Amino acid sequence: MDTSTFTPELILGIIGTVTGILSLIISLFFTRKAIKQADKALEQSDKNLITQLLYEDKKRALMKLQSIIDGTKLVELRVKLDTFFKSIESSYVPRDVSNRIYNMLEELEKFEDENAAYPTKRKMDEEEAAFYEASDPLGGMTEFEQFEYEFGEKINSFKHSSNYIIKESLNKF
Repeated sequence: MDTSTFTPELILGIIGTVTGILSLIISLFFTRKAIKQADKALEQSDKNLITQLLYEDKKRALMKLQSIIDGTKLVELRVKLDTFFKSIESSYVPRDVSNRIYNMLEELEKFEDENAAYPTKRKMDEEEAAFYEASDPLGGMTEFEQFEYEFGEKINSFKHSSNYIIKESLNKF
């Protein structure tokens, strides 16, 4: 065996092996880098999906709250709101929204309680009607009628403000 032919073949073999190992290392590096990028993209996709699902749940809960407020008489409103806010679905309603709605409801109930002393609607005699007509430019409303009017306005204001708060909360997300 001649060593002169053996040496170039050995050197070529070593160079080929080293080149193969380097190409494996380089491909491993880029593969890991691509896997990390794919993992980041997958995590971001998961976050976006979770965010969208939370938004849909929040939207559904706020729409239910709005339907309770719009479609309920004041007598039942406190009970229905309490029931709703004790349910699991209410966990998607932002705390500040529920607090603001409860505060407005308490103001409305306080107004009603403060003015509960007004007598029920009754017939006025002519003298009393003339007195109210002269003192009240709105057409002679009794105190009870004034209370009913103001209370109706406050209820409408409560519903309008509640709807505004709910829509504002939906737009924040």
